[in-house]
Amino acid sequence: MTAGLDYGNTRLRARKGLLLGPDDYSRMTRSETLERVVGVLADTDYGPDLATALPRYSGLRILDEALRSNLARNLRAMRSFYDSDLTQLDLLLDRFDLQNLRTILRAQARLLGREQITPFLTPAGLLSDSQLTELASQPGPRATIDLMVAWGIPSRPTARRLLHLWPQYEVAGEPAVLEDALNQAYAEHVGEALTEEPDECLTLIRAEIDAINLLTALRMLQARLDGEPETGVPGVTSFLASGTVSPTTLLAIEWADDPDEVTAILAGLAGLPVGWRPAVAAWVGHGNLVTLSHDLDRALTHWALALFHTADPLSLAVPVAYVKAKENEARNVRLIGRGIVNRLLPVDIEQQLVIP
Repeated sequence: MTAGLDYGNTRLRARKGLLLGPDDYSRMTRSETLERVVGVLADTDYGPDLATALPRYSGLRILDEALRSNLARNLRAMRSFYDSDLTQLDLLLDRFDLQNLRTILRAQARLLGREQITPFLTPAGLLSDSQLTELASQPGPRATIDLMVAWGIPSRPTARRLLHLWPQYEVAGEPAVLEDALNQAYAEHVGEALTEEPDECLTLIRAEIDAINLLTALRMLQARLDGEPETGVPGVTSFLASGTVSPTTLLAIEWADDPDEVTAILAGLAGLPVGWRPAVAAWVGHGNLVTLSHDLDRALTHWALALFHTADPLSLAVPVAYVKAKENEARNVRLIGRGIVNRLLPVDIEQQLVIP
């Protein structure tokens, strides 16, 4: 139990009642138009966000803007419920800054402009909406990195690391060079926060790092077994630090003789992240890494949502459960909106959702 969580956890448990429930999802998946989906959401916590988005946008953009606004509004409010020096909670929200910066650099490398980038940014971390818009408005990745150096974000050492890697990016032409630097810096920051007494925030973050590392190892395994040429990019490190699965194990997976050997390697390990064994066993059958990524994320989401009921109510489990619940909610509604637009059957949409 972490001291000083009583007030914040009490506030979040009250806000839990504002989360969408099975009836809300059922009504939305059975809506025949996007307008009816919006109508269902208008009577929920998304009402104020929709009121702002409706006069300015149309179609799916209304939904996307309301979702990102609601997620940022609720998570920023959540952070204000707790002491300012709660490192674990900051790490949890830093995930959004990491994703936002990766999105901006990747999109600018593909010559996309601000209007195409901002719908995919969620200002729920340290960076405000105006700061993210300013970064997304830069004419290219180099100008964005220069601004990151000037602002010292996400930290001065990380911004300078990106600047140092710029020549390698120009040679490789791969945004992965820059994204890897951001990922590695975040993973190292997580490592600095590790303690002998684990908590739910770090458990979640390390499980997400583990998933990235596993998918990297399996991607290289598949490429090798398929006889594809070396896919590595100069300047990109294979595995992130601070995961629970050791680099030795990840290398063993990368150099396995076949997919079945991967399950044998995992069978001999204790304390694997939640959902790994069944998800990897299924991957051996279907061989699709995108499906495996979804399966790992669904398993982790189910674990996090269950914390509302199973964990110490005075622990970091409550904000972890709330953050993942809001992330999952935004994902669910986004899938519903696109499913309705593409005229999918309700049952086909519901199969993609994680409903508490």
